Amino acid sequence: DYTHIVVAYTGELNENAKTGQKEGNPNEVYLEFSNNPNGEGFGRTEKQYVVVFTYTLNGLKYDGNFDSYEKEARLAGAKFVLLNSTQNKAALVAFGGTFIEWVDLPGNAESYADVTLEEWNNMYADAGRDVVLTSSSIGIVRISGLDDDEYYLLEIEAPAGYNMLKAPVKVSITSVLQHVNFYGSNQDQILTDLYAIVNDDAENPMHCTMLGGGTVTVPLANFSGTTLPETGGIGTTIFFAAGGVLAVGAGILLVVRKRVKSENK
Repeated sequence: DYTHIVVAYTGELNENAKTGQKEGNPNEVYLEFSNNPNGEGFGRTEKQYVVVFTYTLNGLKYDGNFDSYEKEARLAGAKFVLLNSTQNKAALVAFGGTFIEWVDLPGNAESYADVTLEEWNNMYADAGRDVVLTSSSIGIVRISGLDDDEYYLLEIEAPAGYNMLKAPVKVSITSVLQHVNFYGSNQDQILTDLYAIVNDDAENPMHCTMLGGGTVTVPLANFSGTTLPETGGIGTTIFFAAGGVLAVGAGILLVVRKRVKSENK
C-alpha cells in the first residue's frame, strides 16, 4: 500500500550552459503518467524548477618581481593541472578551457607528487582535450564550467628563467545566492556575489567584479633567480650537516692537541 512514488533524476549541464549569469541556468521537470493502463488518458505532475549555476576560474601568471600584474608583468608558458578537493583527480579540459570531467592521475598514481612532467604532458596529448593547461600570451589559464567548490592549481612547469611554485594553490570558489519568489517565474534564486578564497586567506577574497561573466581571477606569481629547494634538497642538507661535523671535529682535534702539548710540558 504505497501512497507515493519517488522519481530521482540527475542531469548535467552541457556546452550551452550560461557561465555566471545572474539568473543561472533554469531547468524544469514534470512527469506524465497514465491514469488508465487500458485507455489513453494521462495525468501530469506540477512542474518543478531548479536553477543551476556554473563559473569560470582564471589563473593569472605574472612576474612576482613587479609591483603589480599589469600587461608587462604577465607570463606565458606556465603549465598547470587543476586538481579536485582531495587532490587525487585531475580536470580533463577541452581545448578552449571548458571542463569535461575528473579523471584519475596518470598511471593511477596515488599522489600528484608521484607524477612526472612527461606523464602529465602525455595524457590525452592528441585528443582535442588535455589535463595540462598552459598560460596564454597574456598570462591566463582558464577553466570554465566549474561549481562553487574547493580546487587546487598545481604548477608542473614554470616559464623559462622562473622558479616553480612550491605547492599547489588552494582556491575555494564561493557563490552567494539569494532566493526569490517572482510570481509566474521559474527562478528560485539569483547570483548576488561570487569570490575566491586563496590558500585559506579569508580576509582577502578575490571578488568577481562582473557577475554576468561569472569569473574569479587568482593572481599566481613566479619569481626569477636561483633558489635552493626547500624540499628534495638532501644534498644541501648533507653539505651543511657534514660541514658542521667537520667543524666539531676540528674543535675536538684542537682541544686534544692543546692537552697533549700541556702534558708534554
